[in-house]
Amino acid sequence: MEYQYQYESTRCNICQADDFELISKKGQFGLPVNVGICRNCGLGYLNPRWDKASYSHFYRVDYDKYYRPDIHEQSTRLGSTNPILERLERKRLLPDDVNFILDIGSGEGSNLADFGRRFPSSRLFAIEPSEASQELLRGLNIEIISSDAASQWDKDLQGRFDIIIMRHVLEHFLDPAQILIKARGCLSKDGIVYIAVPNCLNPVNRLEGHWFRVVHTYYFNRFSLKNIMSITGLKVRLITEGDKFNPGEIFLVASAGNVVNQLSPSSGHYTIQRDLFLKRIRKENSPLYRATVPLRRVLRKLLTAGMS
Repeated sequence: MEYQYQYESTRCNICQADDFELISKKGQFGLPVNVGICRNCGLGYLNPRWDKASYSHFYRVDYDKYYRPDIHEQSTRLGSTNPILERLERKRLLPDDVNFILDIGSGEGSNLADFGRRFPSSRLFAIEPSEASQELLRGLNIEIISSDAASQWDKDLQGRFDIIIMRHVLEHFLDPAQILIKARGCLSKDGIVYIAVPNCLNPVNRLEGHWFRVVHTYYFNRFSLKNIMSITGLKVRLITEGDKFNPGEIFLVASAGNVVNQLSPSSGHYTIQRDLFLKRIRKENSPLYRATVPLRRVLRKLLTAGMS
C-alpha cells in the first residue's frame, strides 16, 4: 500500500511570524513543494509541508532512492581533499584538542571517516535516519546515537563534542532552531560547529525543478543564517559565501555564545530574497532559457569532467 503523506502548516522558525508569501509550487522530481518567504524577516520555508511522520517515513525508506541511488557502491574517499577539513585548517579554526566528533545528518559517513583519519584517537558519532546509511556507518565503527536530530539525544551529551558537523542538513529540519540549541549545549568548552547550507542568494541551478525540494524545508541566506545563530546562542566566528569547492553554498563556523532574546527582523531581507527568486523564476520560464537548457547541461558535464 502506498504511503499517504500528510501536511501541516507552520510559522517562521526565526521570528515566529505568520506572514508568508507563496513563491512557487514546483519542486525537484515533481515532489510537492510550497516555497515561500516570511514577510517579516525574509526566511524562506515550505508552508504547508509534510508533517513529521511523513518526513520520517521518507528519510527512512525513500530518500536514498532519490538522492543516493548508488549508496551501496560508494566508498569513503581516500587521498582526496575534504572541503570541511581544508576550510577549518586554512582558517585555523580546528580545536587544539579533538576527542569527540559528531556529524548530524552524516549520510554514509565519508566526512566522519576523513575526520577520523585526521584525528585518529577521536571517537566518531552520527545522527542519521537512512537505514542504508546506518548500515555503512556501522561498518566504519561509527556510533549512531540517534536516527532523529529532534529526539532527546543531547540530554546525556552536554559539553561533550569538540566538533559538530552539519553539512547541508540544517535546511532539512522541521525546527532548525531547536536542533541548533541542542548542538550548542553539546559543544565542549572550545568546541565548534560547522554548518553549510545552499545559498539562496546565489542559487547555481534552476529554482523550479532543482533548487526547490520537498526535503528542503528551509531556504537560508546570509541574513537568515546570522539571525538563527543569534537566537540559538551560537557565536559566528566565520561565514563565507562560496569558494572553489562550492560556489553555491554558505558555510560558517560558530562556537557557544549568548542567546539574543530579542530579534529585530528586517523586511528588507524579505524584499531582497523575494525579488531574486521571482526574477530567476521569470528568467527560467522564458523561451530562450528553456531552449538552451540541453546545451547548458552538456557544458556542465564537460566542465565537471575536466575538473575531475
